[in-house]
Amino acid sequence: MVYVNILIINKDKSNIQKIKFLLSNNKNIKIFQAQSIKDSLLIVIKNSIDIIICDFQISYLGNLEIIKLLEKNSINKNISIFIDTVLEITEINNKIFKTNKRKMKCY
Repeated sequence: MVYVNILIINKDKSNIQKIKFLLSNNKNIKIFQAQSIKDSLLIVIKNSIDIIICDFQISYLGNLEIIKLLEKNSINKNISIFIDTVLEITEINNKIFKTNKRKMKCY
């Protein structure tokens, strides 16, 4: 069986549980979770993650570190990153893309 590996990064454990519940019907998903940037980086380095769902407010610099790490890691080049936020998309673009050339898709 082929799994889709999803990493959920959120400092609020109840938010992680809500996202896990929404994904729980799909048996082909393996969920990893982290409540800190440090833990999430360890997971990304050790596992082939397909999708990251990240709380933008966890740490502005932390999200940039994750994106930069993914770009340097050839195993994980094609990860989809979804940023969970209440900020306006223009604010996120201004923060992330001044220092990073990745393009963001909005869903």
